[in-house]
Amino acid sequence: MINNIAQDLPPELASDFTDFNKNETPSEKEDFKKYLILILGAVFFLVFGFISYQLINSPLIIAFTGVGDESVTATRAIISFSIYAADADVLVAVKTTRDKANAFKQLLINNKIEVKDISISEVSVNPSLTATQAVVYQSAVTISFKTTNISSLDDLVTLLYTNGALQVSQPVLSSDDQTILEQKALAEAISEAKGKANIFANRNFKFVKKIIAIDQQTAGTTASSTTSVDTSKGTFSIVKGVSVTYKMW
Repeated sequence: MINNIAQDLPPELASDFTDFNKNETPSEKEDFKKYLILILGAVFFLVFGFISYQLINSPLIIAFTGVGDESVTATRAIISFSIYAADADVLVAVKTTRDKANAFKQLLINNKIEVKDISISEVSVNPSLTATQAVVYQSAVTISFKTTNISSLDDLVTLLYTNGALQVSQPVLSSDDQTILEQKALAEAISEAKGKANIFANRNFKFVKKIIAIDQQTAGTTASSTTSVDTSKGTFSIVKGVSVTYKMW
């Protein structure tokens, strides 16, 4: 074919074309292929490096939540309540409040509360005006106590109200094993959050991830909290909630 092309060219160009093709050796063709491969490889690595740099310096930051729940057998409960008295004579108001406090103390002792587990605050006095602008002194005392008789808490709270106690708090429950169970509930919450993170990473081809923050919340152990409390059985639940924040690439 080369000879056919040479025949179609003018005589002065035909000889040059033929000489050029005769001078092109196989080694020169191989060198050209090598240079081409090197250039394409360099372009590929530059593009790959640029993309990798962008991914490393622009990670996805996302948080996953988890909840751990442990049932606990309560061994103690703390309850507090207030008592008040009012009188135009400040001394009478204070004495009446102290007499009420002593009466409640004896009531608690009669219901198997030990003296060492009863705490009575100092009497506080505040003057106020009635509708007729008369001065009345209001005195108050706060009493708190600890009990191990968990099953009778409901009856005990009813007894306090029946005898004139005001602002009776919800029982604050605790257990000898509470610290260990709190740690177990926390571990369950973190495990659940990690499981969610793994599922998300696999679905979105994020194969490298790192925890950068863990925020936790604990539900209280009072009967009015979001935990489950069964005073008849003497049990309550410790609930740990966490938010685990990840960086993903």
